[in-house]
Amino acid sequence: MRYFLLLFLIFWAFPVQAHRINIFATYQKGYLEGEVFFNDGRPAKNAKIEVVTPRGTFHTRTDQEGRFTLQLPEKIEKGIKIIAYAGMGHRAEMVLTPEPPSGAVPPSKTTIPWRDIFSGLGYIVGVFGFLAYFKARAMTSGKARS
Repeated sequence: MRYFLLLFLIFWAFPVQAHRINIFATYQKGYLEGEVFFNDGRPAKNAKIEVVTPRGTFHTRTDQEGRFTLQLPEKIEKGIKIIAYAGMGHRAEMVLTPEPPSGAVPPSKTTIPWRDIFSGLGYIVGVFGFLAYFKARAMTSGKARS
């Protein structure tokens, strides 16, 4: 039973990834263009697209190739939230921010991703903890038989 529980916990997140869809979108000259696709690269055909802007909410659908185009009435100064619904629990959202001025240089990312470092270290410690547990269990069961 413990092994079943261990395998369940290890593979628990995989079904969640099966329902993941991705959105790629750009906003230029009043037009919002993008595409929606599943984790394996297949297009999300006829997916509902909801676009939330400061000026209101707009709706469209993807075509057979998973692409969509939507003309927005005015230039958007703030972020655009895009939500895609592909049915049966498949949902994704993203936020487009306005482009920086043409002369602006985006800041470089020089900070250390501490969360990633500690996550990796925790994973390594966990793997070695499992190995130590099974080794200690094998040693104690070997002594009990003698």
